[in-house]
Amino acid sequence: AWLVRGAHARSPAAGSVEECLHKLLRDNGLLFQNMQLMGSGREDADVRMLGSGRPFVVDIVDCLNPADLNSCLRSVEAGCGKDDPVWFRNLQVCNRDGRDELNKAVGTYCKTYRCVCWSDKAVSKNSLEQVCLLLSGKTIVQQTPIRVLHRRVRDSRRRTIHKVEIEPV
Repeated sequence: AWLVRGAHARSPAAGSVEECLHKLLRDNGLLFQNMQLMGSGREDADVRMLGSGRPFVVDIVDCLNPADLNSCLRSVEAGCGKDDPVWFRNLQVCNRDGRDELNKAVGTYCKTYRCVCWSDKAVSKNSLEQVCLLLSGKTIVQQTPIRVLHRRVRDSRRRTIHKVEIEPV
């Protein structure tokens, strides 16, 4: 699993977890042609990750020293400091079944979002309750965010709003 620390964490290249891991693997002696990270959301360092991290699978293409992979993974974990924007834990080698399991699990995640909204006018408690009732259980269509179009297909994805809670501040 990986974690991003700080609201605007920066990684060595353009900010993705994949680019950070790529550099760390090479810096710790792993020789390979290419790699591709298949994550389960929040791979960009400009998006704050809360909680204990997210699972991912990395496909390492044409690894020239696969016998060194486990020791390299331990070095990557041990070398991540508290000041690093991205750090890794519980890294392990898996086969193609790991990728399939990750792909199945991604569709089952239920994410929580929080935001602060404001109004120039007073809003009644009844109006807030109506908004909750109106949005809870609705399906929306989410477009691929512009910030990830360089690595993801432009698409429309259906998402369900399971529950809406509003708390006046």
